[in-house]
Amino acid sequence: MIVIDASAALRWFIPAAPTASTYPIPETDQPLVAPDLFVAEIRNTALIQIRKKELDRDQAIAMVATIDSLMTGYFPMPDLAATAWSMALEFDHSPYDCFYIALARQLDTVVVTADWRMIRKFASTAFATRLIDGADWTP
Repeated sequence: MIVIDASAALRWFIPAAPTASTYPIPETDQPLVAPDLFVAEIRNTALIQIRKKELDRDQAIAMVATIDSLMTGYFPMPDLAATAWSMALEFDHSPYDCFYIALARQLDTVVVTADWRMIRKFASTAFATRLIDGADWTP
């Protein structure tokens, strides 16, 4: 299993900057999973993109549907909460991101992310090997 951070999944459709490119949609036999927080994060960003007129409604609906079809499953946040909260306090980092790392730790796998802040924050920790930049990920 591979944990997919919402930021990486969104980069399959939305470039980080106007001159940047999107990430390739993964073709892998590995199940793609996430904390169930992912579902809300994807939809929130889609709505923001509609409001900013960077996606129209049909594009946003198609993006969400495609992401949903690529994901294999979601893990409940309450099962990850203690670990994620402990990590957030220890590293003074967003609990949202820590849920993804906590899931990767629980599954003994990696998180594919486009969140450079998270990658930098955990670069000198034992969790560094669990984080893969989505731009560098080759499934």
